[in-house]
Amino acid sequence: MINKFVYLAELILRVNSVFCMVKKGKYLLFLFVSLLLLSVSCSEKEVKQAPVTTEDIFLDFKDVKGMAFFNVPPSLVSLFMKNGNEGDKEFQELLKDMKKISVLRYKGEGQKIPSMSIFDDLDSKFFDNSFHDLAVIKQSDKKFKLKAIEGEGDFRELIVIFSDNDYLICVSFVGKIEYQKVANLSDPEKIGVLKNLERLRL
Repeated sequence: MINKFVYLAELILRVNSVFCMVKKGKYLLFLFVSLLLLSVSCSEKEVKQAPVTTEDIFLDFKDVKGMAFFNVPPSLVSLFMKNGNEGDKEFQELLKDMKKISVLRYKGEGQKIPSMSIFDDLDSKFFDNSFHDLAVIKQSDKKFKLKAIEGEGDFRELIVIFSDNDYLICVSFVGKIEYQKVANLSDPEKIGVLKNLERLRL
């Protein structure tokens, strides 16, 4: 921002020096043209800030001791999670829509930062980036949330965050995810299958 103001000041000084050399009748026209060019120049220098992605959020924690961030092929997750339990069929259908799956995991046992604090920090960051809660389960020593952000007529990303006192895992599912598939999985009797993502602790 400071560089921008310095740039503006230099341009204005140059314009003023030229003003001294022009006739009075041409002053207003030259002033108008100069300010117009100045406005265009400043607009070209403006750089739009890129939207924050889940990967950006995950990388915010890369230097935290006990933290790891990695991507997993959807086909591997499908194979790894398959168990035939309640909700497994719905979860397998959901995975068919996935293009990318990313995992952030934290081994909080013995670390300075409690797992539950990381949970709350992640939850806040996703809320700030327009993710909404679809399901919340809280117990005295465990927290679970299913969050989502909408695309065009579907969800474009789902987030699952699970934490207990010693461990946290956050999984991002990216794709064109049908509302109905998420609704099917959000049934209280079936959503427990998402807790099996703990198997990705690795």
